[in-house]
Amino acid sequence: MITCSPAREAEALHALRGTLWVMLGSFDPVHRAHQWLVDQALARGEAALLLIPALHFEKRVRFPHNATFSMRLAMLRQVFSPRRGPVHLGVTEEVLFVRLLGEVQALAPAARVRFVMGRDTWDKARDSEAYFRRLGLRWGEEQVTALERVLGEALVFDRRAMGQGLAVPGMLRRISSTLVRRTARVLHRRGAPAKEWRSAMEGMVHGPTVRFIREHGLYGEGAAQLPSSPPGPDAGAYNGTPTP
Repeated sequence: MITCSPAREAEALHALRGTLWVMLGSFDPVHRAHQWLVDQALARGEAALLLIPALHFEKRVRFPHNATFSMRLAMLRQVFSPRRGPVHLGVTEEVLFVRLLGEVQALAPAARVRFVMGRDTWDKARDSEAYFRRLGLRWGEEQVTALERVLGEALVFDRRAMGQGLAVPGMLRRISSTLVRRTARVLHRRGAPAKEWRSAMEGMVHGPTVRFIREHGLYGEGAAQLPSSPPGPDAGAYNGTPTP
């Protein structure tokens, strides 16, 4: 089940014509690479739907190490509210792309539903049959056809190279939510002033997101030292090896 936020956005999706780009991600927090991906999607379609999964197969979500769903939605609204119309937000209980395709299509019956995803996610989606069998779900011709559509029409972001049709700026390949959280933990631990927060974070995340993380104490436990690399000249942020 998909819950739109706010609920009235479901009406806009139901009336949508054209291409709807769907991006499933933790957005914990939303960062500049996410913003760039949404821009690329909107240049290729009429609207985007950003969905936070209510279930993580391979991640353990804990507050304050992770933001709550309401906090993540609040940060997404801060970033995308100026162009609210084409960017829709929600939480989904369905995280299997083959089934999610059907649920989104039911929300937007007149739209062409396509997905935006990272290369690592695309690779995992190729193994959808294994996930289905692990969960005791039916896997047949209908699911194979849906998976072919999901993978064949996806807009893929590849940190290591150029994605499918995307000339990805090098500085964006180094940004990840993991790196943002790790840097925030260090800054909280240090009791860093607002100026240091801006210097360390604004190359990776939107200014209001930096303030939200700082003021709500998000990601504020367990860091011992700064990421090892110094700020890069084109990033304006602490650099490190991103973890997808």
